[in-house]
Amino acid sequence: MRLDPRSEATVRSSLSSLTDPMARALCWTALWDSARDAVTPSALYVDAVQRFGPAETGIGVLLNVLGNASTAIERYVPVVERAGVRRDFLSVAADELQRAAPGSDQQLAWARTVAATSRFDGGRLDMLRGILDGSTVIEGLSVDAELRWNLWHALAANGQATTEQLDGELARDNTAAGKSGHATALAARPDAAVKEAAWTEAVHGTSLSNQLLSATIAGFNTGPAALLQGFTDRYFECLEDVWAGRSIEIASRIVRGLYPAGQDLDDGTPDSHPVIVRTDEWLAGHGDAPRALRRIIIEQRSHLHRSLTAQALPAATPSAAP
Repeated sequence: MRLDPRSEATVRSSLSSLTDPMARALCWTALWDSARDAVTPSALYVDAVQRFGPAETGIGVLLNVLGNASTAIERYVPVVERAGVRRDFLSVAADELQRAAPGSDQQLAWARTVAATSRFDGGRLDMLRGILDGSTVIEGLSVDAELRWNLWHALAANGQATTEQLDGELARDNTAAGKSGHATALAARPDAAVKEAAWTEAVHGTSLSNQLLSATIAGFNTGPAALLQGFTDRYFECLEDVWAGRSIEIASRIVRGLYPAGQDLDDGTPDSHPVIVRTDEWLAGHGDAPRALRRIIIEQRSHLHRSLTAQALPAATPSAAP
């Protein structure tokens, strides 16, 4: 659905005034589709979430728009804008965490958003560490095992969690979910040796279960682009061996999860981006590769091209809304 300019201006100024939950959800969807399809700059979607997310009463809708905002920041907002947009979004999320009704689903949603956004911005790490050690108490907030691991993931991604600390957290939550959280946090640490070990374990190891494999890949993908650039050629070089040597389920998780999707459009066009070019070269040179493998690569190329196309839009500020 596309909003006409007058309707879009109304939505961007008055979304929270809509009392019908279905009407609000449709408007949220229209704003997201517009950003995702590079019709309007994605920073405007993030601004809408900051302005109207706090008033959203539907927890399912709130979770959805917060997740979309995170995707927009890390994949669709141009790199020159990203740090500022992320910083503002994190500030709003932290404030809403403090203001939300104690014990509410909304409070937990904002807490998870603070943790997720902090993987890429260290401005609220003191708050995160305080929640973990109990020195920062937010009335009503249920700091369950899942949230604790989300907080540790953020600290680890900023180089603020040691192996010993993560092992200690695992000792208090030695469940299947705890082991996954532990694997993700370990692999998220911004260290070249850590990324190399995670890559080796995921691509060449055989000991990881499906769940731990996905957790390790998630941690591997968290980190500065400079740490991951060197794995692009290795990814394409290993595809056929991975597909031939692993089960379909494991191979699919590796191929889909390790595709170098977190790219920035610095110069040129989406079609000329090195990872798009490399993907096209692989597809052209492997016409006889299994169809299921090619389908995953084509899908991942489409997702990356979409994000680069969104980044190609001119930088925007909230005042630029039509």
